[in-house]
Amino acid sequence: MSILALLGMVGIILWQDYQWHGNLAVGRAFGSAGARFAEIPGLTVGLFRADPATTPAAPTATTPLIADAAAATPPTTPSIPTVSPEELLQSRQFMLGLINTDRARFGLPPVTLGNNPAAQEHAGDMMRHNYRSHWGTDGLAPYMRYTRDGGVNRELQNIAGPDRLTGTLNPRSGSLVELLEQAQDELMSSPEHQANILDPWHRKVNLGIACNDFACWVVQQFEGDQVRFSDRPAIIGGTLTFAGELEEGLEFDGVAVWYHRLPQPLTLGQLDATYSYGSGQYPATFLRPALTDNRYYPESVSNYGWKSGIDPYTLDPDLARIDAPPLRVDVTQRYSVPWTTASLWGVSGPLFHIQADLTPIIEDAGPGVYTVQIWAKAGAERVAVTNYSIFVE
Repeated sequence: MSILALLGMVGIILWQDYQWHGNLAVGRAFGSAGARFAEIPGLTVGLFRADPATTPAAPTATTPLIADAAAATPPTTPSIPTVSPEELLQSRQFMLGLINTDRARFGLPPVTLGNNPAAQEHAGDMMRHNYRSHWGTDGLAPYMRYTRDGGVNRELQNIAGPDRLTGTLNPRSGSLVELLEQAQDELMSSPEHQANILDPWHRKVNLGIACNDFACWVVQQFEGDQVRFSDRPAIIGGTLTFAGELEEGLEFDGVAVWYHRLPQPLTLGQLDATYSYGSGQYPATFLRPALTDNRYYPESVSNYGWKSGIDPYTLDPDLARIDAPPLRVDVTQRYSVPWTTASLWGVSGPLFHIQADLTPIIEDAGPGVYTVQIWAKAGAERVAVTNYSIFVE
């Protein structure tokens, strides 16, 4: 490991300890670092390691931008794919069977194979550039790629593969079937990834599989099917508008709009340090219906808390690459989220039609990715059914 990489790891260890304890104690930080490394899924298992996706808890005309990835670090290992189109189709069906076998063991219905290409594009990007992260070299998070490629519901992603191939490389051993079984076994051995595979709200899974002579990278991007939009979310002239219908049995229960800065290419050092992803850097606003009969809301903001991992955009682009898996850093965030009272809140049974002026929100936050998160309720259970990204330049 290089000196720069070592210094980068030292900084992450100290930062994590500070976030956990509220003060800095070097001895305590490094005294517990070994134990924390031992808790990282896949640190000692070899070829595959998995990362979780996180969905923040529920709160109590634009064109998707494709960032220029030309500035990303070029590949550092041979990146010629070794899986033919026919093998890829067979491999997806095989992994779909593994997923549904695990779901059946827990009494859950099967998911079907989705056709959103974001999962395969991301698996190929990780293979070509020799890294593994939910984020891409183009700077897009999974939900951004999912929306860009036509997705409209909620997505949650699992990934598996080597963190980074270094040193003398040996050809990968075992058949592709064996590698996929290994990946699925390791995902199921992680509580967070298992929860994603066994999420009862999932209806489809989009699978990405990319292999070279030395390793394979796997992406499982699950999605729901609870929303059918008649008008997809769009922000035109500062006004957010969307309309559609929820599946039977769901009740419309609120809207959050998350913000993230516009994508730009990320370096491999930035990507190496990431562990998970959320819905954005912070919630830009929560929507609520207008009141009648001279009633009014007593508060204009909501104090909201959530946990997030490292956002690669907060890291130095010149950060050196590291050979070890990234430390898991869960930072507790708190934010005073402004309420936006909708000018139109048409909700009747499963049907909804929402319109709200976000001009003050956009003027304050600036250009960025505004992700619409619709919340629904089934009895006492609440679930996010969309994370639809709108790119505002």
